[in-house]
Amino acid sequence: MVIVQVEDLAAEAARLEPAGIRKVFEIDNPQAKTVHMHPRDVPGVIPSMDQMVPPEAWYWAGSDWETRAARHVSAITGVQIQCVDPEGTAEKWSRAYNREIIVCEGVPTLRYE
Repeated sequence: MVIVQVEDLAAEAARLEPAGIRKVFEIDNPQAKTVHMHPRDVPGVIPSMDQMVPPEAWYWAGSDWETRAARHVSAITGVQIQCVDPEGTAEKWSRAYNREIIVCEGVPTLRYE
């Protein structure tokens, strides 16, 4: 699973249906919101967009998550997906996460801002 934390899940999720991306799971509660996308529409793993309230919390980790949180990691900014069609897979991820595709050393890559 690849979970990407977003600031406004409603705005991000609104792009999915027009882009032909199906939602397979959704939660909307006061602490956390999530949308899992169909892995046939965004292949490689189960892709998820999540929004936490407050943003620095991680509701999915349980009520005592802060006691187990890694203190030496400031951010995870990348993931590699192995696939038989890198260009097609990148295009689908690009639509799902609204990110531009760039080519790095011959590999299609989504630009991280």
